[in-house]
Amino acid sequence: MIACAASSGACTELLLDGHDLRFEDEETSSGDGGSTGGTIVGPQCAQNLTTCGDSCVDLNSDSQNCGNCARSCAGAACVMGMCSTEHVVDNIGAPKSIAVDETHVYWAVGDSVQRAPKAGGQVETLMTGITSAGPIAADGAFVFCIDAANGALMRIKKNGAGKPKVIYQAGGDNLGAIALDAKDLYFTRTQEKGEIRRADKASDAAPVPFIGQQPNATHLALLDKNLV
Repeated sequence: MIACAASSGACTELLLDGHDLRFEDEETSSGDGGSTGGTIVGPQCAQNLTTCGDSCVDLNSDSQNCGNCARSCAGAACVMGMCSTEHVVDNIGAPKSIAVDETHVYWAVGDSVQRAPKAGGQVETLMTGITSAGPIAADGAFVFCIDAANGALMRIKKNGAGKPKVIYQAGGDNLGAIALDAKDLYFTRTQEKGEIRRADKASDAAPVPFIGQQPNATHLALLDKNLV
């Protein structure tokens, strides 16, 4: 460590492990005749680097600080401030919808719902026999899927164990979107006057009307505590 006092006496610079740290000196009394310590300003970084904590990083290429401080690419490369894409799975046809949880990515394609590890790996088929797989959603226990042609909302354990459970049967092309919160499942009925229904995700209780008069409600999302 090398310390040098500035000629004005107002600043102290420390060269520590390759970082130029600056401290603003305070001239106030500590009450016992001494003076208080300085306040750290942070490392003085080169023009093309940014201060993140006590380090100088290149936001264009640092995979742990990609584009912004503490934005990790989770193992992927950082290129021009953006996390690069990585192949999870190839040749899966034309998926209509996608969902993710902590470990897997799920998608609906044709007459089935499938999944693969987020880091890449073997494709598993969780649910088959769907007339036309539509919107899906996933949480810590289940994957939910709408059979768009038959107006059925189904769930299955996210590891594919057991048989699919029909939560709601509307009949016809009448269901449009799914959203989940910690306890409940919400879905739309895209009939003329439209509505949004709600059901306990883990129980077999029948879904109940939640919001009415929502014609052509085809998308749902949860933002904080609001359903939009």
